[in-house]
Amino acid sequence: MAIEHLKTEKVTDFCYGVSWTDVGIVICSTSEQVEIRQRTDLKLDRTISIPNAEALFSTRQDEARFLTKGITANEYFTYSGSLDNPTRHILHIEEAKSPSNIIQLSANTDYIASVDCMNKVLKIFSSVTEEHLFGISLTGFQYPYGVHLTNDAVLVTDVRTGRLNKYALTPSPEPIWTCTELPSAGGLTADESGFVYVTVGDKPIIYIISPSGQLFPNISLMWNYSHYII
Repeated sequence: MAIEHLKTEKVTDFCYGVSWTDVGIVICSTSEQVEIRQRTDLKLDRTISIPNAEALFSTRQDEARFLTKGITANEYFTYSGSLDNPTRHILHIEEAKSPSNIIQLSANTDYIASVDCMNKVLKIFSSVTEEHLFGISLTGFQYPYGVHLTNDAVLVTDVRTGRLNKYALTPSPEPIWTCTELPSAGGLTADESGFVYVTVGDKPIIYIISPSGQLFPNISLMWNYSHYII
């Protein structure tokens, strides 16, 4: 598998996450602000101040709206807003175990998914109304971390047990499949063919998992070490 390096650009602070949009920009989340960058050259266009926004961004590409999982001294919160007129809207709040434990979230046209790490529940919201629709109990998880929504399913990693579960978008706690061979499984994403890419928290590796949940043992992507990517 070949990867072409296109462009490198430094962000102004530690980058917790990045999201592409279909309106020609890239959104980067740093410790307390959002950086809006031009997709062609990654040059900084403008910043939006979001206090305590220390999490991965997910973007509703059809409306260029962004979401973030933020943290205060004692709580995590899920934030929803507009890039042009950001207005804080809390989807849910949970107790924070530690300021360094940052949990991700994801969105597609119909749903928003956010992990409640304390109660080990995956919460599903409507992307249209932002109402809470249902929760999926993450049975067997010790510390759920990464989450990614596809068109018809949701993927969740557990950084402590090294598992990756794929769930249908229903309240059922039974996964479609489970991959348990991913020590320190962290951030993740998937492509249009259903292949899943998972980062490892303590190694410079991205693992590749098939659409049926099988790990490709001899294929991995090496990258320069960083804690938070994808």
